[in-house]
Amino acid sequence: MANAASPGSNLILIFDASGSMWGQIEGKAKITIAKEVMEGIVNDLPDDINVGLTAYGHRRKGDCDDLETLIPLGPIDKQAFIEKIKAINPKGKTPMLRSIRLTAEAIKHLEDETTILLVSDGKETCDPEPCAFVAELKALGINFVMHVVGFDVGGETEEELKCMAAAGDGEYFPASNADKLKEALATVIEKTVEKNLKVSALLNGKPLDVQVVVLNPQTGEEVMQGQSTKTRPASFALPPGVFDVKVIDAWVQDSHPHKLFEAVEVTENDVTEITAKFGAGRLEISPIKEGKLFEAPVAVKSLNGLEYHDQSTLTKPASFDLGEGVYRISVRDAWGSKAVMDLGEVTVIPGETIKKEAVFESAVLEVSPIRNGKLFYAAVELTKPDGDVIRNDSTENAPSKFEVLPGVYSIEIRDDWGDKSKRTFKVEIKAGETVRKTVDFEAPQQPETSEAPEAPPSSSATVEQAAGSSAPDVQAIQAQAAAAQAQGMAQLQATADQLKQAGVVPKESPAQAAAPANETFSGAGVPPGVQTGIQPRAQVGARIDEDMIGASGTGADEEEEDYIPSKMPYNQEEWTLGRVYPLQARRNSDTLNRRLNTCEEQAGKQDRPDLLPRIEAARSQVEALNKLLKKKAPKEAIQEALYNLSEEVMDIYNTLAI
Repeated sequence: MANAASPGSNLILIFDASGSMWGQIEGKAKITIAKEVMEGIVNDLPDDINVGLTAYGHRRKGDCDDLETLIPLGPIDKQAFIEKIKAINPKGKTPMLRSIRLTAEAIKHLEDETTILLVSDGKETCDPEPCAFVAELKALGINFVMHVVGFDVGGETEEELKCMAAAGDGEYFPASNADKLKEALATVIEKTVEKNLKVSALLNGKPLDVQVVVLNPQTGEEVMQGQSTKTRPASFALPPGVFDVKVIDAWVQDSHPHKLFEAVEVTENDVTEITAKFGAGRLEISPIKEGKLFEAPVAVKSLNGLEYHDQSTLTKPASFDLGEGVYRISVRDAWGSKAVMDLGEVTVIPGETIKKEAVFESAVLEVSPIRNGKLFYAAVELTKPDGDVIRNDSTENAPSKFEVLPGVYSIEIRDDWGDKSKRTFKVEIKAGETVRKTVDFEAPQQPETSEAPEAPPSSSATVEQAAGSSAPDVQAIQAQAAAAQAQGMAQLQATADQLKQAGVVPKESPAQAAAPANETFSGAGVPPGVQTGIQPRAQVGARIDEDMIGASGTGADEEEEDYIPSKMPYNQEEWTLGRVYPLQARRNSDTLNRRLNTCEEQAGKQDRPDLLPRIEAARSQVEALNKLLKKKAPKEAIQEALYNLSEEVMDIYNTLAI
């Protein structure tokens, strides 16, 4: 937020774009220096000042009438002003007198004073006596003051420019380089907008960037606002009176502490100065896993209930600038074990930095449900000691995997899409271990045990276990699986043929009969060649992975169309034939949940805490969808829940531009 200025402050810049501006200072063209300095000056101008821009010599060589009002006097548009300056290309003569006359014509009707700022690197080359002309304008009663900046000039040229400034009741500023030019322009700007209140701030004794709000003490309404930086105080031109002044340290984590100065008296001719002194301490939290920093959300809560959030990265701890007080810290392993570590309370003291580590000693559990020697889709739930349940289903290609803290966990595996059987067991996992459990659903359920396996003394031990049977003979299982699969295919094909004859499954249309059969059988209960009424873009049993959510599944020669679950033409009979729809909905749910994990990670990286409530709400939608699936809710209810969830996840995805 730029400084506020008094209404009616007028400033017109007359910019020299004559050919001599291509001359160099310290190896750099003067026009380049002037443009760079002007850009910085314009950005520091008050937001409510009126400005105008006139240039000469920028279009034609040797033409004394080459002068133009590039921006008429009016409210400032900083970007437009800067773009006009950047576009100037020096070419011609130096008709200063005619440029001043053009400017005087534009302001002669104004009652308020206008400041004219002439920046020139040369002598008048078109008309005699520009100094006398400025004096004539003043004698006519035109209300202006003219300051002149001589850019890299001397001798007779400098004397002429000094005379013009004096005739215009202004000052002359010599500028031999970029720094001097910047200083001269800044001084003119300061003179243009007189200020009678200046506010600055210190943090632990050092200059601080703050926001400043001037308030009406009777009504509490805002009068003006501005910003004080480390190099420049906030300045205000106020009418004489009494005001409240609020100074806000807006960059302190979420809490925005402030200082309120009440009944500050401001006079017309004197400058009232205020310095707000702040004190803050720094808190740095380093989540550690396997000896290294990792990405984790960190929450800090004050005793009065205010909560602040940041996230560590692979290279940087979470950091907080906090006011003096007592705070409680918690760290969440959001993308690993999901564990929350409470680091207790710390006392923040202004000027001091407190560093704390949150060391997570994680372990990994992999659960592989098998039937006929092969992995299959199964619901796998892990119950933590505190009763919290995590679900991560296995697939035909990957076991269920959990990253958890060391401890004893209860595991339940259910064949929700098969014979409804389940297996349960307990397992103890030690820090640094990777425990792999194979659960054979062809073997009887074994009594539960929580005995810990003996692991070799290693920080990254791997323990192979079988639950429900002894370790399987891999070659024998593979042979049995091949025979069972061949037999199962024949049985399933026969069943499918019977369903077709009975009219439960629609027979092939001519178009379907001509199309190549889907030869991929995923174990979803639908053998090759069986038509289910589902379009090719959502083939029965096909694995729906992350890339298929919200993306086209058509061929290159087809028109692309977003994948929308609610538009997929499922038939009622598909609930019987392989339970296709619930299975694909389950896979979609898992994929969307993984996408939410990605969204949460990106929200942390992009500093978007505002999206975290939406992400958590979407997770609740995932849980609601899973409950519908578990209860065998009507297909339409599941379809609608999946569609709404997909829309929300994709909207969050797009918001983060992932």
